[in-house]
Amino acid sequence: MTPPADSFFGRVGTSISAVSGFGDAKKSGLEVLCTNPASLSGGTGVLQTYLPTQSARRPGATSPGSSSNTSKVVSTPWVTYPDLYQARCEKVDGANVLMVSVKDNSPDPRPIVTDSLGPRWGLHLVDVNLALGNLVSLVSQESAAWRIQASTRSD
Repeated sequence: MTPPADSFFGRVGTSISAVSGFGDAKKSGLEVLCTNPASLSGGTGVLQTYLPTQSARRPGATSPGSSSNTSKVVSTPWVTYPDLYQARCEKVDGANVLMVSVKDNSPDPRPIVTDSLGPRWGLHLVDVNLALGNLVSLVSQESAAWRIQASTRSD
Protein backbone atom coordinates (compact mmCIF):
# COMPACT_ATOMS: atom_id res chain seq x y z
CA MET A 1 0.00 0.00 0.00
CA THR A 2 1.35 3.41 -0.95
CA PRO A 3 1.88 5.58 2.14
CA PRO A 4 -0.40 8.61 2.18
CA ALA A 5 1.09 12.09 1.82
CA ASP A 6 0.56 12.70 5.56
CA SER A 7 2.13 9.40 6.70
CA PHE A 8 4.32 9.49 9.79
CA PHE A 9 7.19 7.57 8.19
CA GLY A 10 9.21 7.42 5.00
CA ARG A 11 9.43 11.12 4.19
CA VAL A 12 11.81 13.75 5.52
CA GLY A 13 10.05 16.48 7.45
CA THR A 14 7.19 14.34 8.73
CA SER A 15 6.50 13.08 12.23
CA ILE A 16 9.69 11.98 13.98
CA SER A 17 12.08 13.75 11.62
CA ALA A 18 10.20 17.04 12.00
CA VAL A 19 10.22 16.80 15.81
CA SER A 20 13.91 15.87 15.76
CA GLY A 21 14.86 19.12 14.05
CA PHE A 22 14.97 17.80 10.49
CA GLY A 23 11.83 19.66 9.47
CA ASP A 24 13.72 21.66 6.82
CA ALA A 25 15.72 18.65 5.67
CA LYS A 26 14.02 18.66 2.27
CA LYS A 27 15.93 21.84 1.51
CA SER A 28 19.24 20.15 2.32
CA GLY A 29 18.73 17.16 0.02
CA LEU A 30 18.29 14.55 2.76
CA GLU A 31 16.03 11.54 2.35
CA VAL A 32 14.82 8.71 4.56
CA LEU A 33 16.87 5.51 4.35
CA CYS A 34 15.13 2.16 3.96
CA THR A 35 16.91 -1.02 5.03
CA ASN A 36 15.42 -4.42 4.37
CA PRO A 37 16.60 -6.86 7.09
CA ALA A 38 15.53 -9.75 4.84
CA SER A 39 17.79 -8.60 1.98
CA LEU A 40 20.51 -6.14 2.99
CA SER A 41 21.96 -6.04 -0.53
CA GLY A 42 18.62 -4.99 -2.02
CA GLY A 43 15.69 -6.65 -3.65
CA THR A 44 12.95 -8.74 -2.12
CA GLY A 45 13.52 -10.97 0.88
CA VAL A 46 11.42 -13.33 2.97
CA LEU A 47 10.69 -12.04 6.47
CA GLN A 48 11.16 -14.28 9.51
CA THR A 49 8.19 -13.01 11.50
CA TYR A 50 7.69 -13.45 15.25
CA LEU A 51 4.55 -11.96 16.75
CA PRO A 52 3.46 -11.80 20.39
CA THR A 53 0.35 -13.80 21.17
CA GLN A 54 -0.87 -11.21 23.67
CA SER A 55 -1.34 -7.57 22.72
CA ALA A 56 -2.80 -6.20 25.96
CA ARG A 57 0.31 -4.07 26.57
CA ARG A 58 0.30 -2.67 23.04
CA PRO A 59 -3.05 -1.29 21.97
CA GLY A 60 -3.71 -1.84 18.28
CA ALA A 61 -1.08 -4.56 17.89
CA THR A 62 -1.82 -7.90 16.34
CA SER A 63 -2.67 -10.73 18.68
CA PRO A 64 -2.48 -13.93 16.62
CA GLY A 65 -3.64 -16.09 19.52
CA SER A 66 -7.04 -14.45 19.44
CA SER A 67 -7.33 -13.56 15.78
CA SER A 68 -10.49 -14.50 13.97
CA ASN A 69 -8.27 -15.65 11.07
CA THR A 70 -7.05 -18.68 12.98
CA SER A 71 -8.96 -21.51 14.57
CA LYS A 72 -6.27 -22.52 17.08
CA VAL A 73 -5.65 -20.92 20.45
CA VAL A 74 -1.95 -20.27 20.96
CA SER A 75 -0.56 -20.82 24.45
CA THR A 76 3.01 -19.58 23.86
CA PRO A 77 4.09 -15.94 24.26
CA TRP A 78 5.43 -15.80 20.66
CA VAL A 79 4.55 -17.45 17.37
CA THR A 80 6.45 -17.53 14.10
CA TYR A 81 5.00 -17.42 10.64
CA PRO A 82 7.61 -18.80 8.22
CA ASP A 83 7.30 -17.90 4.55
CA LEU A 84 4.23 -15.72 5.09
CA TYR A 85 5.62 -12.23 4.43
CA GLN A 86 8.16 -10.71 2.09
CA ALA A 87 9.56 -7.20 1.97
CA ARG A 88 11.25 -4.82 -0.43
CA CYS A 89 12.47 -1.24 -0.05
CA GLU A 90 10.67 1.02 -2.49
CA LYS A 91 10.48 4.71 -3.26
CA VAL A 92 6.78 5.49 -3.69
CA ASP A 93 5.40 9.03 -4.09
CA GLY A 94 8.52 10.52 -2.49
CA ALA A 95 8.55 8.11 0.46
CA ASN A 96 11.28 5.52 1.04
CA VAL A 97 9.50 2.64 2.75
CA LEU A 98 9.74 -1.07 3.39
CA MET A 99 6.80 -2.52 1.48
CA VAL A 100 5.59 -5.69 3.20
CA SER A 101 3.32 -8.13 1.42
CA VAL A 102 1.95 -11.61 1.89
CA LYS A 103 4.33 -13.92 0.04
CA ASP A 104 1.73 -16.24 -1.44
CA ASN A 105 -1.87 -15.52 -2.37
CA SER A 106 -3.08 -19.05 -1.65
CA PRO A 107 -5.57 -19.54 1.18
CA ASP A 108 -3.72 -19.46 4.48
CA PRO A 109 -5.33 -19.64 7.94
CA ARG A 110 -2.53 -17.62 9.56
CA PRO A 111 -3.45 -14.10 10.65
CA ILE A 112 -2.41 -11.20 8.45
CA VAL A 113 -1.14 -8.01 10.08
CA THR A 114 -2.88 -4.80 9.12
CA ASP A 115 -2.39 -1.08 9.64
CA SER A 116 -4.58 -1.19 12.76
CA LEU A 117 -3.97 2.50 13.55
CA GLY A 118 -4.61 3.58 9.97
CA PRO A 119 -2.54 4.25 6.86
CA ARG A 120 -0.60 7.14 8.42
CA TRP A 121 1.00 4.62 10.81
CA GLY A 122 1.30 1.75 8.35
CA LEU A 123 2.66 -1.41 9.99
CA HIS A 124 4.81 0.54 12.47
CA LEU A 125 3.33 -1.23 15.52
CA VAL A 126 4.71 -4.56 14.28
CA ASP A 127 7.63 -3.49 12.08
CA VAL A 128 10.29 -5.02 14.33
CA ASN A 129 8.22 -8.17 14.83
CA LEU A 130 7.81 -8.66 11.09
CA ALA A 131 11.60 -8.94 10.69
CA LEU A 132 12.56 -10.13 14.18
CA GLY A 133 13.96 -13.47 13.03
CA ASN A 134 15.99 -11.74 10.32
CA LEU A 135 17.38 -9.24 12.84
CA VAL A 136 18.35 -11.99 15.30
CA SER A 137 20.09 -13.90 12.48
CA LEU A 138 21.99 -10.78 11.42
CA VAL A 139 23.17 -10.12 14.98
CA SER A 140 24.27 -13.75 15.31
CA GLN A 141 26.24 -13.60 12.05
CA GLU A 142 27.91 -10.30 12.97
CA SER A 143 28.84 -11.45 16.47
CA ALA A 144 30.33 -14.70 15.07
CA ALA A 145 32.39 -12.70 12.57
CA TRP A 146 33.56 -10.37 15.34
CA ARG A 147 34.61 -13.32 17.54
CA ILE A 148 36.60 -14.85 14.67
CA GLN A 149 38.29 -11.54 13.94
CA ALA A 150 39.02 -10.93 17.62
CA SER A 151 40.53 -14.39 18.07
CA THR A 152 42.86 -13.97 15.09
CA ARG A 153 44.17 -10.68 16.51
CA SER A 154 45.04 -12.25 19.85
CA ASP A 155 47.00 -15.15 18.28
